[in-house]
Amino acid sequence: MRASHASEQHCGLWLYAQGEGGQPPHVTDAVSDWEPRYLFWIVKSGVKMSGMLAWSSDDRDDHVWAVVAYLNTVKRGETIAITEADPGVNPGSTDQIDRNTDIAALYQTRCARCHSDDGFAENNVQVPRMDTLSAPYIAATLLAYRSGARQSGIMQQASSQLSDTAVSSLATHIADLAPEAPNSYGADGLDQVLIARGDALAHGGDVKANIPSCVACHGPGRAPTSVRFPPLAGQSSVFLFNQLKLWKFGKRGGTDRAILMHEVVPELTEDDMQALAQYYASLPPPR
Repeated sequence: MRASHASEQHCGLWLYAQGEGGQPPHVTDAVSDWEPRYLFWIVKSGVKMSGMLAWSSDDRDDHVWAVVAYLNTVKRGETIAITEADPGVNPGSTDQIDRNTDIAALYQTRCARCHSDDGFAENNVQVPRMDTLSAPYIAATLLAYRSGARQSGIMQQASSQLSDTAVSSLATHIADLAPEAPNSYGADGLDQVLIARGDALAHGGDVKANIPSCVACHGPGRAPTSVRFPPLAGQSSVFLFNQLKLWKFGKRGGTDRAILMHEVVPELTEDDMQALAQYYASLPPPR
């Protein structure tokens, strides 16, 4: 897109957004005339002279495209049920979170729409299940998102108003989520050849390729070396593969353990990443 044309498009959207009383149009009207490439540019860059800020992360265009995909469902007239937040909870007030808000209500307001009530994410293979993770790992992750050390336009915003106290309490609450029966994504669609390759990589590594084994840090078969290492069994293969790609291209990290993965992942091929993702997805969750 030429810069002048982009500016005209941006200005046009801003003028259109004024409406009566300066109110922006309903989303169905706002997106009706925009192609995906323009929607991407608008979401990532924001709208000048308006309240629509630029996307908070420069490194996660995949999240911007996820928003564009949602806006395309709006254009097609499809609807997605979204429950309203508890009016008694004000996620924008750190003081209120610290003093008055029950942490379970905070989880419902901030987290459950993507990760579901029990942390399993209701089979959404794009986001991590959290019911298998430790409180220290969750807290370190939230702090990394809050500081911007780990990039995500979605999670940076979600964690931006959390105090240290709220992060600690929320991490403990999430770690205590325990479904009555362990949920699993199942093995449908997984490749048994890739699973076998992933099993070998996870347990023995690949000395020739300078790839260490995974089980020492991530299981299964033993407790993780540190509670700051996430167990991987039971996560979806789609999520795991996408995270390995982010590691490989330097788009993931932010915690004090990240250096370990930055040393390991560059040697992984795409087939290696698929194999590891499918192997860990084929395993039952650790609890």
